[in-house]
Amino acid sequence: MSFLDLSNDKDIIIRVDLKTIQGDTGSELKNICKKRLDEKMRDIHLDFAAVKYMDSSSIGALLYLIQFLKKDGHKIYLDKASEEVRQLFKSLILDQFLVM
Repeated sequence: MSFLDLSNDKDIIIRVDLKTIQGDTGSELKNICKKRLDEKMRDIHLDFAAVKYMDSSSIGALLYLIQFLKKDGHKIYLDKASEEVRQLFKSLILDQFLVM
C-alpha cells in the first residue's frame, strides 16, 4: 500500500510509503485527503519520511489542498520531509504555505 491513513478526529494523517510521488499517485493522495476533508475540515499531516521526489502534477495536487484548507484556517504539515523535498519546496517558494 502506498498510502496509510492514520487519521483521527483531530487531524488527517497520511503516511506516504513511496520514494517518488508522480502522476496518478499525486492525484490519489489528493483524493484521499479530499475525502477526509469532506467528512470534517481539519489539518493534514503528511508523513513524507520515504519521499525523495515529487513531480509538478503532484505539487499541483498539494497546492489544490493548500488553497482548499486555507479558506478555513487549516494547514498542511509535511512531517519528516527529506532534505531533497524541503529544498524542492523552498526553491519553488512553496515552503511559506506548508509547515515543515
